[in-house]
Amino acid sequence: MRKQRNSTPWQPHELEILATLYPTTANYMVKERLNNERSISAIYSKAKELGIAKAYKAASSTQFKKGLVPWNKGIPKSTGTHPNNIKHQFKKGRPPHENANYRPIGSVHLSKRDGLLYRKVTDDRSVNRNRHWEAIHRLVWMQAHGPIPPGYVVRFKKGQKTIIEKEITLDKIECIPRSENIGRNGYWQNMPREVAELFQLKSAITRRVNQIINPKPSKPTKTTKPNKGKTK
Repeated sequence: MRKQRNSTPWQPHELEILATLYPTTANYMVKERLNNERSISAIYSKAKELGIAKAYKAASSTQFKKGLVPWNKGIPKSTGTHPNNIKHQFKKGRPPHENANYRPIGSVHLSKRDGLLYRKVTDDRSVNRNRHWEAIHRLVWMQAHGPIPPGYVVRFKKGQKTIIEKEITLDKIECIPRSENIGRNGYWQNMPREVAELFQLKSAITRRVNQIINPKPSKPTKTTKPNKGKTK
């Protein structure tokens, strides 16, 4: 059923609020100050009727500009005392970046991108958001051996990958050079051994031929000028 338009005459205190706030306050905030009993269109129409206009530097009626002080700043429970309002208000001591999708440190997440389990390790806002989560198999390896050496990757051994956290154990993972990892991920890995060896041999020959055809320029050797001693 369509809501009927509010045709209640404006009260003196409402007109006072309108005259005071309308020139420099966003319309939605004026509406809140009027206890949401007047619609945005009604506020606009009444202001136009009374000749009340927005100030030259006033904010747009639908935007909150930087530096504009809200009318309810410092007023407790000014946004309402209904349980639903209180439920969605920020609690004291809660970081402002937290929202309905916030996951606490220690949470586990299954990535759709690579099919691996990740655990949240930090909430530090100075750290890149991609670093807030770490793959669990990497955490298991680092807990036993320390930081992963540069140029190396930690991965599951062949046939040992799992998404069950308690089954991600040290005996199922390994730390290998990045170059070896690239080779293992080659498209020939699922081929018969003889065919895979032929592909690897072909790649080695291709690299060698390219090195012969396009040799890297050698660094020029520095020549020292002979010291010309002064003849006495």
